[in-house]
Amino acid sequence: MSLQLKQRLGSRDELYFQSAFSDGTAGDVARHYDPAMAIERLRASEKQVPNLYTGWHHEWSPASHTLLLVGRLTDSFDLWNPDMTVLHLRTNSSTVQQVYGYRDNSS
Repeated sequence: MSLQLKQRLGSRDELYFQSAFSDGTAGDVARHYDPAMAIERLRASEKQVPNLYTGWHHEWSPASHTLLLVGRLTDSFDLWNPDMTVLHLRTNSSTVQQVYGYRDNSS
């Protein structure tokens, strides 16, 4: 969802404002040669609430313009893959003592 406003403030100035919201979720969207290779339980979500932009345009002469755009962007992205194995290294100062994998099977 988005809202855009533009207002002329005389013959040489314009103001601009935009507010945008975005919310999306997806699974494994990668293209696979074999669809059986898709990660069925992979989930991704992204939320942008709100993104705000404001701008100003001034025309000094037909060949000289000033543009200013200021924005505030708020974005959160989460990726959840319960089938992923995370590798952990156990070290003792400078040597690796053990490498082991961890998979959360609680879900």
